[in-house]
Amino acid sequence: MSKFYLTLWVRWATAFILIATVSAVGAATLVTFVVYALKGFAELNHERMQALQTIWLFWLSVGYGLGLIIALVGALKSILYRCVEQRKLVLVNCKEETIFSFEVKPYLKLWRKWFFAIIWINAAQAIIFIVAHKVIWGGSVWLGWFNPWSVTLMILFSGIIALVMMIRRSSRLRIEACN
Repeated sequence: MSKFYLTLWVRWATAFILIATVSAVGAATLVTFVVYALKGFAELNHERMQALQTIWLFWLSVGYGLGLIIALVGALKSILYRCVEQRKLVLVNCKEETIFSFEVKPYLKLWRKWFFAIIWINAAQAIIFIVAHKVIWGGSVWLGWFNPWSVTLMILFSGIIALVMMIRRSSRLRIEACN
């Protein structure tokens, strides 16, 4: 794999993790503050602090799951039109002309292909993990490892495969030289 693809993937993965984490922390903090406000800003003692911490941790997990979806939308944009290794990834229209400004419609068409590629690659990974679990340990498969944290690792792995596939096969993307 060329350094260009690897650098693009690292940029995407960094943006993906940052967006998902910031979304999760923001959602958990907002919900916890709203719950605290609805309780009338009661005096904070040890018991109430533990209750707020439990609420925050619960919503951190829920927020991270939602943050993954938000990150899938936002992180792809972070690698378009950025100069990496004297090349950049640009969107093109149906006439093979470069789209210089960011437009939502072509981006969403590209994102939809990207999203479905990641979903199919993740499904294949899940099937492989389930079969490997059955073969190695036998018995029933424990599906507790399908949580937002392990799904993140699966998305990061499938992201590099989907990125290479998308760049090589999509007619809406082109690699151009940059200064």
